[in-house]
Amino acid sequence: MAQQCVLIVEPDLPVRHPVAEYLRKCGYQVLEAVNTDEARILLTRKDDIDVVLIGGMPPGETDVFRLAQWIRAQNHRAKVIIAGTVEKTAETAGKLCSESSLPHPYHPQQLHEEIKRLLAAHKRSNDEG
Repeated sequence: MAQQCVLIVEPDLPVRHPVAEYLRKCGYQVLEAVNTDEARILLTRKDDIDVVLIGGMPPGETDVFRLAQWIRAQNHRAKVIIAGTVEKTAETAGKLCSESSLPHPYHPQQLHEEIKRLLAAHKRSNDEG
């Protein structure tokens, strides 16, 4: 089975790096982007990204919600997790454009569990369809 790939979109290196390292230790291939523009480039070039974690409010031409909507509009297979700084932001993200949301700050283990849940749900829906 191919290694599952997670793209982390997070402008803050002290946040992004430890999460990326943790997920690598959990067995994921991890890509990192500092803003939404870099994320779009990676998503355009790679079609094997399984999960996109958007943390904080990364800068770029595209805001967080538009990036999530763009991913869906491109029919990209990636599932989206938006980590909001405010519970209301996470709730809005879940309703608008993402498959999952996490309040910020989050613990890397919590993120790992959410990624596993999303990927399992995606696999079940593919097996049924």
